Parts: sequence; C-alpha cells; structure tokens
Amino acid sequence: MPLQPNKYEERTKKLTARLEEQLTQFANQGDFKRYLHFMASMRQYSIDNQILIFMQDPKATYVAGFQAWKKHQRFVQKGEKGIQIRAPIFEQRPVLDPVTNQPAYDENGKPKTDNVLARYKWVTVFDIAQTEGEPLKVTRDFVNDRFQTDEDATALYENMKNYLTQYKQLNVAEKAYSIQEKGRGYYVPSTNEIVVNATENSPVAKLRTLIHEFAHAQLHGREGHFTEVSRAHKETQAESVACATMAYLGFDTSHYSLGYIATWAKDTELMKQALTEIRTTLEKTLAMIDIILHPQLYEQLEQVVQQPAQYQPVVGAEQLAKHLPAFQYTQNPVVAVEVFDARYNGFEIAKYYRQPKQLMDERGEAITEKMLNGKEIILMNVIDRHPAIAEMYKSFSEQFALREVQGPKLVIELYHKQTDTPIIDYQEVKEAKRSFIYAAKDENQMVRGYVDENPELQQFKSVLDREQGRIEKIQGTEKKKYVKETLEQKNEHNIQRNFTVSTE
Repeated sequence: MPLQPNKYEERTKKLTARLEEQLTQFANQGDFKRYLHFMASMRQYSIDNQILIFMQDPKATYVAGFQAWKKHQRFVQKGEKGIQIRAPIFEQRPVLDPVTNQPAYDENGKPKTDNVLARYKWVTVFDIAQTEGEPLKVTRDFVNDRFQTDEDATALYENMKNYLTQYKQLNVAEKAYSIQEKGRGYYVPSTNEIVVNATENSPVAKLRTLIHEFAHAQLHGREGHFTEVSRAHKETQAESVACATMAYLGFDTSHYSLGYIATWAKDTELMKQALTEIRTTLEKTLAMIDIILHPQLYEQLEQVVQQPAQYQPVVGAEQLAKHLPAFQYTQNPVVAVEVFDARYNGFEIAKYYRQPKQLMDERGEAITEKMLNGKEIILMNVIDRHPAIAEMYKSFSEQFALREVQGPKLVIELYHKQTDTPIIDYQEVKEAKRSFIYAAKDENQMVRGYVDENPELQQFKSVLDREQGRIEKIQGTEKKKYVKETLEQKNEHNIQRNFTVSTE
C-alpha cells in the first residue's frame, strides 16, 4: 500500500542517504565484486534501484511485486519485510512549438502530447527467497546449468567469436605472442579488431579475455563514448564487465583485480556514473550471450515481432462512465481517476486524456480493456471539481471488505466488493483487521495528498475528513480492546504464577 506523504519524504531522505553511503563503501574491492555479481542478476533495474535492492538485501537474486509473485503461483511468506525501490511516474503533457513556445498540433489539428517523467514513487518488491510456491526458473538458472566444464567455455568462446564477426562487424583473431609482451588479449580501435593470445591454454581464460576486450570495443571503440578517459579507468570498466559476466555464467571470479575503483569511490557522482557505464555495457553483453545460448527463443521472438501488432482496446470514456457514474459530470480535458493497480499492489491516480482518448497509469502506460477484464486494474473513484463527484466518492472501507475463505486452512481474504476481486490473504483475524485499517488510512492519505495539490478539489476534504474520523475511531476501539486483552492476559499469568508458588 502507498506510503503517507510525510512518510514518503522521510523514506526518500533515509534511503537516499544510505544509497550515497553505499557508493563510498564500494572502495573495498570485495564489496565492489559482490555488487558486480549482484548487478548481473538485476540488470533490468536502474543503477539507483540496483543499489537500493543491494543495500536492503545483498543476497537478492530475483525480485517482483506481491501480485506479480501471485501470478507465478508463488506467495510472499508471512512476516517478510519488503524491499523499497523507486518507480517512475509519467504524465502526458502538451508538446510546445520550439519557435512560438505554444502547443503544437498534428496534421489532423489535434494537440501533440508526449509522456514526460513527472516524479517517482516508492513501491515494494520481494525477493524470490521471501516467497514459496511453484518452482520458478529464471534465465540465470538455465545458464548455470550448462557451464560446468572447460568444454562449455570453449563452445561459448567459439560461438561468441562467430557472432561478433557476423553481427557486430568485429574481427576476432588469435595470434601467438608472449603473454608478458601484450597480455592475454587486446583491442585495436583503428581496425575494430580483437586479438586473443593463441598460446593461452585455459578455455575459461580465453572466454574471459574475449568478454573483456568486447567491453573495450563497446566503451572505447569507434562509436564509444569513453575514448578520452584514462587507461586505468578503461581497464577497470572492461574488467568490471568481464567480472560480472563471468559470475553470471557461474565461473570463479575471486582473482579479479579492480584497484582503480578507489578513485571512483572518492566521488559518489563519479562512482554512480561509472556504474551506469558498466551496467549499460553489461546489459548488452548478457543480451548477446542469451541470444547465443538460446537461439531458438530469439527465432520465435523474431517471428512474433514480424507479425502485425495486435491492437489492445484501451479504456475509453464510455467504459469509465459505465464503471464510474460520476464520470458523466466531468468536463476537463484531463480527468483524475483513482485506481487500485493489482500489478503493484497499490493505489494511484490515473489520468484520462480526452485527447487521445486514453486512460493512462502513473507510469504513462495505457490502461487496456484486458487489464480491466483481468482485474489487474480496479476503477475506484473519479476525482474532479464538480460538486456531485465529491458526493459520489466511495472510501476504501466502502469498497473493500474482509471475508473468511474455507480451504485446507481457514484464511481471511481482503477483496473488492463490486468486482469480487481477491487482493490479499491473511492467516489471522487480528492481522487482517490491522492491515485493513492501515490500508484504509494510506488510501485516504494518498487521495488527500492529490487533493491538497489541487485547490479546485477542496470539496473532497469534508468527505476525506469523515473517513479519517471513522478510521481513527476504529483504531481507538481496537487499541482499547488490545490493551484490555493484554491486561487480562497479564492478570491471568500472575494468577497462575501465584497459584504455582503457593502450591510448592
């Protein structure tokens, strides 16, 4: 559930400070190499989110949101603490003409719009180790299953050489020379050539060298962006990519030397920039290796890409009016719609744009009919300036409820009443009631935060105040009940203790 505004600011300040501290700790080679191993398994995330995950759970290998795990038939174990990361929020804004600085229009006379990053929000994810259920195989599992011998390393080395020559226009050659003379390999930018020492007897060392020199080609070649940095900087970039890649493949990396990182760690911005450079190059390298290892998957992907894209109908005004009668009173070109997003297990304010007639989530992605039908998105309220809309607002406690579900074990389920959509299960009644109250409070605070930012929506304050009063009343009752039960248990314990003492 979303954080309250004051808690959001507090969490942002706290985690940002820890992130900066973590960057300076990477001056230690051991910590830095552990992070490189971690980076390879989290390559889909930004550097900031990678570091946030790493510092909260360094052993994390695969993370996802609560609802995403449910789709994989895996469930977050009771008592597990989530990992906080930042999710970008995009908004559609008009495109301005560079000359007049006025809104630009397309050939049909419609205003041009563009998705713009507006802000970030904190979302909660969980590592696979915090879940239980159906086994889940990830790409890394398939890779590690295959790389156990020198023969495996030789096969990948040869396939990688051929791929680089055929698809990357890199000439990869083997030449015999003294290792003391030029090392195990080198890259020649002027000819775009990688040379690997033919006298090297270790297949693993040859593979590592090829990956290292391919990193040089990407970063410091003809089209590279880091040709002017120092040699030490270049070598540490390339060796970092090689270290992370070899760890991803399951090879020992204890012998890797990355001494120059101490220079990066003196400046947190420099360290973050260096990590961004490594991450980008690592992502391209691992993507290429995935293609080499699983060519049949990419053949299937190419066939899918070549097929005409299937149109997914988006949620329009008619559907919004059907699900949310208050929508009929709206007139603004952009209308705020409160939704529950089951994909991220949280409430948010989506926006309906009359041009181009789409409902967009906070990440700037269109909400489709399929999402509504699949109950990934639950429409809750329209939040607009018309007085009738405020009167039609339904709070969390009006839209959600708890119920018992019979099965092998009795569970308490939070569900959305109108659509009969289950949200989350609890094992204990007390836990379910407590979570219900917290969710109601957080949802109320989220809407209040949006209302406070928009002066024309002040009519919602009385509605939100009434709901807040109900929540506080329930909280007070629950607190009194808890204190009473605690005192009763304490008194019962004292009676039993006294009885035991008197009978000894």
